[in-house]
Amino acid sequence: MPALDLLFVMDPLSRILPDRDTTFELMVAAEKRGHRVYWCAPSSLRVEDAHVITRAEQVTLDPHATPHYRALGDRELVLSEIGATFMRKDPPVDAAFTNATLMLWLAHKQGARIYNRPDSLLVANEKLYSLNFPAWVPESLVTSSLQETRAFLKTYDRIVLKPLDGNGGRAVFVAQKGDTNLAPIVEALSDDGRRHFIVQRFLPEVTLGDKRIILVDGVAKGAINRIPQGGEHRANMHVGGKAVAAEISDRERAMCEALKPALRKDGLLFVGIDVIGGYLTEINVTSPTGLQEIRRLCNVDIAPDVISHVEAAARAGMGNDR
Repeated sequence: MPALDLLFVMDPLSRILPDRDTTFELMVAAEKRGHRVYWCAPSSLRVEDAHVITRAEQVTLDPHATPHYRALGDRELVLSEIGATFMRKDPPVDAAFTNATLMLWLAHKQGARIYNRPDSLLVANEKLYSLNFPAWVPESLVTSSLQETRAFLKTYDRIVLKPLDGNGGRAVFVAQKGDTNLAPIVEALSDDGRRHFIVQRFLPEVTLGDKRIILVDGVAKGAINRIPQGGEHRANMHVGGKAVAAEISDRERAMCEALKPALRKDGLLFVGIDVIGGYLTEINVTSPTGLQEIRRLCNVDIAPDVISHVEAAARAGMGNDR
C-alpha cells in the first residue's frame, strides 16, 4: 500500500532504551514496512481553528547504531489528515496526559485514526478496567478507608495494595494479618482518606511469575513471564523482575476471548494484560510494554501485526470505532 505518515506521541525519543522500548519497536516495524515515521511530545499538540495539529520530527531508526535515530526534518501534521497516530506517552495519567488525550479525542471525532482510542485511554484505568470482568479477577476492594481495608484483610489474611494511577510496580505493598504497617500504608496510598486505591487478595503464585500477555485487536499474540528476584514480591521489569519465555495457557486464552468484545468495542487495539496464577490483575492500555522481550525470548514478532492492522484500517478508510 502507499506509504503512510505515522505519528508517535511519546516521551522524548532521545531518552528511550532502543533495546527494550516497545514504542521504538513499533516505530522500527512501521519504517520497515515503508511508512514515514514521526514523533512528537504531548506538549507539542495544539488545537488551531478546531483542528488538532502538531509540529513533528520525521526520523529514520537503527536499533544497532548510536544514536539510535536520525532526524530527517520536521513538519506540521494535521492529525485527521495522516495515516494514524499512536498515543504512547508513558504514565502517570496526570493533568498533562489527560489534556493531550482530550485533544486526541477531538482529532478522533474529526476522523483521525488514533491508537489506542483516546476516550478509552481516559476511562480504562489499568487497575479498574479489569473489574469489568469479575469472573477473571481475584477478590478486590476499591476504597479510601482504613477500616474497610482492615475488614478485607481479616477475610483474606494477606493482601496487595496498589495506587489506581501507579505503574511499573511503584507503591505496591503487601500486608498480612497483624501488620503494624497497614495504617501508614493506607495513609500514604489514600492521602489520608482523600484518594482511592485498590486492594486484592494476595496471589502466592506470584513467586512463579507475573505473566504479561500482549493482545492485538483482542487476540493473544505472545507472552513473557516476569519472575520476582531477591525475595521481592513485585515482578515488574522496572524493579528487577526477570523476563522468561512463556506459553499462553488454555485458561488464559479463554480469558482473552472474554475480553475481546470489550477491547474491540472500546478501540483498544494494543493491550497488555497481567496474569498471576490464572487471575487477571491489570489491563494495560496506555503504553503497554514487552514486545522486544517476546520477540527475543519467544521468537514471536508482534509489532508488524500491529502496523498491519493500522494499514488495513487506513486502506478501508476506517477509524478505530467499531
